[in-house]
Amino acid sequence: PPTNGGPSLYNSTTQVLHLLATKEFVAHFQHPYNRGRIALCFKRAPSPCGFSEDSYNWLSLVDDFFDRANALIAEHGLNLEFILDGDSTPITSRLCLRNRWRPWNATWILHPVMALESNLEAPGWDRFQVLNE
Repeated sequence: PPTNGGPSLYNSTTQVLHLLATKEFVAHFQHPYNRGRIALCFKRAPSPCGFSEDSYNWLSLVDDFFDRANALIAEHGLNLEFILDGDSTPITSRLCLRNRWRPWNATWILHPVMALESNLEAPGWDRFQVLNE
């Protein structure tokens, strides 16, 4: 929710999953030609690789969404992909995210530079599959 107490401009993760579980969306994304991609652009998250209570809580919330989203996709056989964006991408300053939330891919904007020309798994460069300019 916004800090001013007004209505949220964004859907909650629970609302997104409820919408995707409706019969209309399930039928749409079960079709092999209807590939869905949803970018999860996290903003103003605490430093995910910090060791604060806020960091642990944020990671726990995203872990929970990841598990619930993957369960929904598997349960209904959805042709749907979530893409990490914003504060959830495994850039160099967030190496603790390098293997977290696999197999979800991430957006790439300028760094890590080597990810533009390499898909090496060890440094996590294989995760950057969506150019976001």
